[in-house]
Amino acid sequence: MYGNIYKNIVVIGGNAAGLAAASQARRINPDLDITVLESGKYISYGTCGLPYYISGYIKRVEDLLTYPIDFFEKKRDIRILTGHKVVGMDPAKKELLVNIADNSGHKIINYDRLIISSGGSTIIPDIPGIDSSNVFQLRNVEDAQKLKEYIDNNDPKRAIIIGGGQIGMLMAEAFNKIGIRSSLVEMKKRIFSGFEYEISTILSKKAEMENITVLTDTRISSINDSSISMKMIGPNM
Repeated sequence: MYGNIYKNIVVIGGNAAGLAAASQARRINPDLDITVLESGKYISYGTCGLPYYISGYIKRVEDLLTYPIDFFEKKRDIRILTGHKVVGMDPAKKELLVNIADNSGHKIINYDRLIISSGGSTIIPDIPGIDSSNVFQLRNVEDAQKLKEYIDNNDPKRAIIIGGGQIGMLMAEAFNKIGIRSSLVEMKKRIFSGFEYEISTILSKKAEMENITVLTDTRISSINDSSISMKMIGPNM
């Protein structure tokens, strides 16, 4: 597949998919030069593990990581560059413009073949007050660290979670474990809407059994430091 044509492969994204692609390329051709660019400080972790760090079940950030950087660099000869964010691309020249976090500089990285595995970005709803100091998103390890630091320093008693999917449910369980009463707010007619109705119903009942308030067909209209305003979209199901 790669043969003698492509010698330099660059992967954008140090997540599971990006690292799997880099590892597969190494298995196919041991002579390739392979570089993985990751904008954050950490690689090889799953977002679904972050709530367990918040709850204290996982004590150290390092325990969230499936493999350390040394594993890929020493065992698989894959160069890992953290703190490297791709901000521009020139496909004609096969060049990437990369910002480097530690010195606020940038550099050009060339490639023969490019694999983009940067993952998704958090959807930030357009709600007044969404940028308040006690509002957090949860997409990566750095987000989890900020949230855990806030909890440790402020001892909150209640939490509102926007989004009734897998991560939302795991976060509700994590909050309950550390004594924070939580409510799940979902715009759709049911949580876990991507699953069959029967599964969604079971999970909704499970949440309520654990004293997690589930509000479906509900939109948050504004946020302040101590409360939120909500609007019902339609009848709950």
